[in-house]
Amino acid sequence: MRGGNSWWEFNYRRLASYFAENVGVYPKCFATTRDGKFLISGGHWDSSVRIASTETGKTVDVVHGHYDVVTCIGMSEDGNVLITGSRDTTIVPWQIIYGPGEICSLKRYPRAVFCGHDDEITSVAVNVEYDIVLSGSKDGTCVLHSLQDGRYLRTIRPKTSFEGVIVYSVMATAQSYILVHSITSIEVYFHMR
Repeated sequence: MRGGNSWWEFNYRRLASYFAENVGVYPKCFATTRDGKFLISGGHWDSSVRIASTETGKTVDVVHGHYDVVTCIGMSEDGNVLITGSRDTTIVPWQIIYGPGEICSLKRYPRAVFCGHDDEITSVAVNVEYDIVLSGSKDGTCVLHSLQDGRYLRTIRPKTSFEGVIVYSVMATAQSYILVHSITSIEVYFHMR
């Protein structure tokens, strides 16, 4: 139907950026702001994190905090904290700054870089209320850090008899449970402050 508003007709925007050739661009490389006006993306060839307006498709901010491609992004429930994980094995927390109109930018936290993995980061999550940042890696571990002071808290290794287990995703629930998903299992842990 021409000119009609059929359910399959929609507007789209193209991101004005190039993604790294050797990185799978998956949903975990993207997040939207709480109002849906901005798309935050990783996976770019220049190791940047980019913010684009969903209304115009234009890039409104580009930040660098990693030495290799950003492989995953996680956002806090309140939409004010962004966590990025990279092939360089580091995790970086960012504060999302909202301005009037079409302004949104990222500010790096003072305790800027979390370490503890030996291979590419595959998943990140943050729970501001419980002050934890979670990261999963191809090295088969899940590492916990304090968001506020950057302290290393602990490492979780999924129980398995297989070698080379990759942690695919991590999640922190509102009840302070930590979910770790690997190729062989989904495990639940309780995090106490």
